[in-house]
This record gives sequence, structure tokens and C-alpha cells, in this order.
Amino acid sequence: MGFFSTTKNTPTTEDEDYTSDTEGEEHEDEDGEVEEEEDGNMSHNAKFSLAPQDVATELSTASLEALQDDGQRKILDVVDNLKRIGLSNVLSLPQLVVCGDQSSGKSSVLEAITEIPFPRKENLCTRFATEIILRRSPNLQVTTTINPNPDRPETQQAALRRFTRTISDFTELPGLIEQATELMSLEKGRAFSKDVLSIEICGPNRPQLTLVDLPGLIHSKNKSQSEEDIVLIRELVESYIENSRTIILAVISAKNDYANQVILEYCRKVDPKGNRTLGIITKPDMLRPGSDNEKAWVDLASNKDIYLELGWHIVKNREDGDSMSSFEQRNASERAFFYKDPYRTLSKDTLGVETLRVRLSRLLKEHLRRELPGLSQELRQMLENTVEDLEKLGEGRTSLQEQTVYLTKTAMDVQAIADAAIQGRYDHPFFNLAATDILPDKNFGRLRAIVHHLNLEFARDVQLYGRKTMVVMDTKLDPVEFDVDPKVEKKLLEWVQNTKRNTDAKKSRTERTLPRKLTRDEAIDHVCKVMELSRGRELPGTFNPQVIGMLFREQSEPWKHIAFRHLDLVASTCSVFVDKLLTYCTSNDLKNRLWSSRVETSLKDAIKAAKAELQKILQDKYRHPITYNHHYAANVQKLRQEKIGDRIRNLIKDAKSFMNMSQLEASLLETKDQPDTDRFAAEEAFDSERTYYKDEMRYFINVVTKQVIERHLIDTLPSQIISPMDISRMPEHEVVFLASEPAEISQRRKFLAERKVLLEAGQETFRFATAG
Repeated sequence: MGFFSTTKNTPTTEDEDYTSDTEGEEHEDEDGEVEEEEDGNMSHNAKFSLAPQDVATELSTASLEALQDDGQRKILDVVDNLKRIGLSNVLSLPQLVVCGDQSSGKSSVLEAITEIPFPRKENLCTRFATEIILRRSPNLQVTTTINPNPDRPETQQAALRRFTRTISDFTELPGLIEQATELMSLEKGRAFSKDVLSIEICGPNRPQLTLVDLPGLIHSKNKSQSEEDIVLIRELVESYIENSRTIILAVISAKNDYANQVILEYCRKVDPKGNRTLGIITKPDMLRPGSDNEKAWVDLASNKDIYLELGWHIVKNREDGDSMSSFEQRNASERAFFYKDPYRTLSKDTLGVETLRVRLSRLLKEHLRRELPGLSQELRQMLENTVEDLEKLGEGRTSLQEQTVYLTKTAMDVQAIADAAIQGRYDHPFFNLAATDILPDKNFGRLRAIVHHLNLEFARDVQLYGRKTMVVMDTKLDPVEFDVDPKVEKKLLEWVQNTKRNTDAKKSRTERTLPRKLTRDEAIDHVCKVMELSRGRELPGTFNPQVIGMLFREQSEPWKHIAFRHLDLVASTCSVFVDKLLTYCTSNDLKNRLWSSRVETSLKDAIKAAKAELQKILQDKYRHPITYNHHYAANVQKLRQEKIGDRIRNLIKDAKSFMNMSQLEASLLETKDQPDTDRFAAEEAFDSERTYYKDEMRYFINVVTKQVIERHLIDTLPSQIISPMDISRMPEHEVVFLASEPAEISQRRKFLAERKVLLEAGQETFRFATAG
């Protein structure tokens, strides 16, 4: 039993399992009679032999040349060279596959097409897959190897791989196969093996073909074939025919109803339109002449019943007990059979193995010409992907020198990109524009732009949410409160004019609560209470200097939450940036080791230092208020002048009530009693605190962004990762720990490197064919 293909696209033992028919065994037909298995590589109780008249045929196999004309040979050589360099393990190569049910006569068809006499001995070549590889060579030589099943233990696989035998006479082949069978331990009762025996036959004038001898589909289990064997064979056949580059030669036997032969169902699943299926009918001589059954099979061969785009073909197998006849005798018997009715009514192109060779030759030629361009494109794309995967793995690093070079190069790349990100130079490929949103959770690369954005948001948050209270005059803000960013001013005006919105904001913001609205009189009343509670030795009409500090600390209480929130946002942004940067510049294993051994600790230390710095800045608020900004005194004086101006303007409005200038002057110089004097002092303290608050607010925004964010989180970021200087100071054991790659990475690199060589060789094959 077997598949016929001009190029082998057999899955390797790493991908698929191989089995072969239990040919040579006895089976019962539907009438209960015992019949001899006919489509095996050997027949029951038959000895291995090579008929003398077949010797010349075996050496020249001239009829195989019918499968290839000069133009076709060039195309076949392309596919065969791809197979020879091992690309059948990587790509799905075009092929012709012979498949069918058990006892369908597949092996007889294969033998008739190739005119290669298979060895015939009981229980030989029946329980494992056999690859028969034909190669051109001046001398006859047969070489056998075993491709072990990857599920075996590694020690067993190594032992099987070491098996290789070379012979120069086919009479030695049975003994050679028996050696392989014994090595695969198949004598212990196992019906099938997943190992593969490969037989390479080199000889003069041989075309380059690969024949895969595989089992037929089993319908039911018996004493030598288990349910597991049935599933294994089915999966094997399906793996071949589901390949879109496979032409299926579906063999069915006229001895059984074709509706019951499962190969047709399998073909229908993978090729529902019959675009790549050619049906081959065997054993037509078993039909009763003139019967309705014979007519039904003739209709099937005429493509009237089950339509296949590639059509049908009929071949006659050797007769029972006729294994010793030559191929010429076998062909002559077939020609005489098809000369009779009803086969004379069929097209000659659909009858006999000789026309089948010509038909397959044309079919294969067209198939290869159609598939090779796509195959070339697939090979090119696979090579590009392989090269890209290799580049991601980087250079190999087995020695200390390679590891040091690798770490140094990585550190230089990391430093260069980190410095560029901090300086805002975004010309490196790392800084792509795929993410157009400036938010840190959507754009991790452009660090300077993101930090600048966060700093601006921090400044606006301090201006908007940093005050505990805010003076409101009707539906307007106190003009003194308007010294803020225009965007903040807009939000404050909306807030003043929408009380409900203020309430909702308070419910949804726990750390950034909008200020509480107060009138000026309510604010002054609050200051009076603070002054009363803070009374010291100051004279009446004045206030304790500590009152301004108390009022400022109370008013600026939200700064702490806002500042720590900003610090956490920037720290998180830096952490994400470093993670993405290491992903870009290093392999996963180095990234994980760097992160756990150095980076994570450095980032935490930087955050800890930043928080300590921020805490010191916040503690400065508890010191006595100090400012040397000349604007402070000028602004306090300005507020006093504005109050006097307001009083004068109010008096001018009431000027008619005064009889003369002396009354107006007396009103301007009018003094207040003691309660009025204390309120005047409260107003002075309130205005001084508000002026000091605005001065300190600007300072706080600047000092947090400079001394906390820049100093501790941004400027030190490159050194928190890794630098070339760090590498030069590392002890050897740390270099080895960081840079040595896992075994799976080395194996992956080796695998990709070998695949790259294969794919490049495949491209060279295509280039050579095109140039020729």
C-alpha cells in the first residue's frame, strides 16, 4: 500500500505518525471466503524474488521516464531539490498521493506505475511507514535509515538515528528491513509503529521521485489491528490529503460497493468540489461480466455518478498467484482485458496503467506549474519571518566574552533611548506615532512629552483643587482669586455658576475636592475666630504673626494629596516606560533578570527618595512664613489701596449727604471702636495670607516638579536601568547570571538558524531554476 508522489512532502516524525498496512494477512470477504491480501508490499506465504526478465527494468526503470519530459524534469527538479535540502519539514510541497481503503489494491497500482518490484515476504514491511526515495546515480545503491518517533525517550531516538545500512543488491533488502524491525522492537506485539523507515534507492537513469508506503484505511478492529491503530491511520491519511497542494489519487476496489469505501468520504471533506481528486478503480476483473454492478462501475468511471473534476481511471491488478510475471506480461494482460466490452466504450485515456502514467505526467506538470509561484512566495515570507525572529533573539551568548559584549551593547541601546526620551528627541524607531494620545496609559514611549503633560495637569490641579475655601461674590469670584491658568479660571467660573455641579464633584473626587464657597464676610469671621484662639501678647488692633501661618496651612491642606497623586502618576509612567524599553532592547530572559535583580529595586529606591523629598517640602509649610519675593509686599499694599479706594468711591457716591468739605474729611478720618479694630486686623491677616498663599502656590508647583519629579524620577532614570559603566564593574558571576540564555532560547536560535539555511537554500533553488 502506498502513496505516489513526484516530490515527497512527508511530515517528519516531529509532526506526524507513520504506519503501513498489515499486508500479507488473510481477510474475509463479504461472502465469508478467505481472500489473499493483494495490495500489500508482499503476499501471504510468498518468498522474496526478482524475476530475471525484470532485472533490466529494475536497473533502468525506463517506463518511469514517461512521467517526465524534458520541460517537466526541470520543474520536478525544483521540488525535488527542495525536498533534498529538507524543506518538506517546513513547507507543504506539491505531491501526488495514493490513498484508499485496506485491500483496495493501492500497492499493486503503485508497483505498476513505478515498475519497481517490492520485496515479498510474510510480515515484511507491514507495521511501519516506509519512504522509498529514488535518486539518480551511476551505480545501484540502497541506503536505509530510521526516523524515530519524537514521543520516544531521547536515548531510544538516538539509537534509532544511528541505524544506517547500505546495500547494492535488492536481495539484501528483506534482511535489512528485518534488522530495522527488530531495532524498533516491533516483535513485542505492537501492530504499528510511529517510527519511519527510509529507503533511498540510487541507480542509473532514475528520475527523482519519493514513494511513501502507507497503510490503507481500516474499517474495523481485529486481533492484529486495534481501535488505536484505526485512529492513527486515519489521522495520517487526513494529514496528507488535507494539504491544498496535494493531488489525491483515491483508489477504490471494484470488489466492494464504493459507497462503503471511506476514502471517498475523506476526499469529499477536504476536496468537496473534486478539484484535486483523481479516482482510480482497481480489480475490475472481479465484476461479473454484463451485470448491473459492472454497469454501475462503468458509469462511475465515466464520471456520471460521483463527479470529479480530474475524472476517473481504471487499472487491472495482477491476477492472484501471478507475482512472478514480468511487468511487460502484466501490462499485456491488462491491455487484453480492456479491449473487451464494456470497457471498449470508455475513453482509452482512462484505461490501464500505461495511459495512467501519461495522465499523471500531464496532471503533475500542470499542478507543479500552478503551485510553484505560490510556493516561492510562501518560502520568501517564511524566510523573512525567520530572519526577524532570529534578530529578536540577538546574538548567541555562551561564552563570558559574548555575554559581556551582549550586556554592554544592550546597556548602550537602553541609555541612548532613555536619554532621547528624557530630552524629548523622538527620531528613534522606538518612538512611533501609532499611539496619538498623550495619556501615559496609551503612549508609553515619549516620556518627556508625557511628564510635561502630567506636570501641567498637576499645576492646574493645585490651582483648582489646592484651596480649602474660596471667596465668591454673588456669582463671581473675588478678583483676588483670579491669578490662575485660563483653563482653571474657566472651570472655576463654571463651578461658581453651577452649585449642583459642585456637589457632584465633591461626591466623585475624594483627593481633589473643589474648594468650599465663602463670602468675604464669612471668611473674615473665620479669621476672627482663629485670631481669638491664637491671642498672644500682641497689642489691640494687631494680630499674632503666627496667624498667617495657621491660615496658610489650613488653606493649603489639599496640596499633600495632589502632590503625592502626581508623584505616583509619574512614577508609574516611568515604570511602564522602562518595561517597554527593556522589552524593545532585550530578550525576555535578560529583561526578567534585570528587572528582578536591579531595575525593580532602583525604581522603588527612586520613588522612596522622591517621596522623602516631597515630605520635606510639605514639612516646610509648618515653618514660620518666609518670603523674599518683592511682589508679596507690593500685592499687600495694593490690596490696602484697593480697600481705601473702594471706601473713597463709596463716599463720593454719597457726597450729596455732606454739607461741606469738613464733613467729608471727618468721615474719611473717622476711627472705629475696639470691635471694628479687631475686624480690621482680621482683614489685614486674611489679605496677607491670601497674598502669601499665591506666592507659595507658585513656589510649591515649581519645587515639586523640579526637586521631586525631575531630580529623583527623571534625571536618574537611565542609571536606574543599566549602563555600560555598570557592566564594567560587574563581577563575572553577575554577568553570567544576567546574560546567559536559557537552554530553550539556544535551541530556538539553533532551530531558526537551521531553518534560515534551509529557506535560503530553497530560494537559491528557485533562483537557479529561473536563471536556467
